[in-house]
Amino acid sequence: MFLEFITHIRDKGYLTNTSSQKVLDSAFASWESFLYHEDRQIGSLMEAYLAASYERKYLKEDASTEEERDQIEVTALSYDWYMCQYIPEHPVELDYIKENYPYTYADNKDFFEKIKGDSENIAEKVIDELYPYTQKVSREEFVQSMHQTYKQACENKKESIYVYDGEETYRRIQPKVGRNDPCPCGSGKKYKKCCGKGVL
Repeated sequence: MFLEFITHIRDKGYLTNTSSQKVLDSAFASWESFLYHEDRQIGSLMEAYLAASYERKYLKEDASTEEERDQIEVTALSYDWYMCQYIPEHPVELDYIKENYPYTYADNKDFFEKIKGDSENIAEKVIDELYPYTQKVSREEFVQSMHQTYKQACENKKESIYVYDGEETYRRIQPKVGRNDPCPCGSGKKYKKCCGKGVL
């Protein structure tokens, strides 16, 4: 019913200004996220990237503090870098997303196309953006840490999209990062000592 509703709104042309169109785009992307979560053709790492990309595009500007916006950006940049490694090794998965999840693909099309064209150069540019967020670590050590974190991320399995915390059921946007897991930003620190400080 939700899909029928947002399709009706789109087809009738009710939301035409820029901010309304963004809401509608977000609705279609959100709908597809429910579908690809259960789709075993979409790997855990790709799903995590898509969630981080969604947060950056649709939720970052509404974050209440600069620290929260930075956290969303760092996480998204980290997954951007992972995709520079992942997509060249998984071209069939990208084609599958393009065919089966058109709104999700459209949201990420420019980035995907850049990676297909020159993944190494894009990876270097992402590191340039990420590195200023790190502290007391050389660029070489930082890149090494990103490679290690990427290998671990490739081993992650899909998690349940719904979580019950003892009081209510809620939808997890991204795979849970444990307090003692390496921070997804690649700093080499544990999550609780880096981007998760004050969050858990």
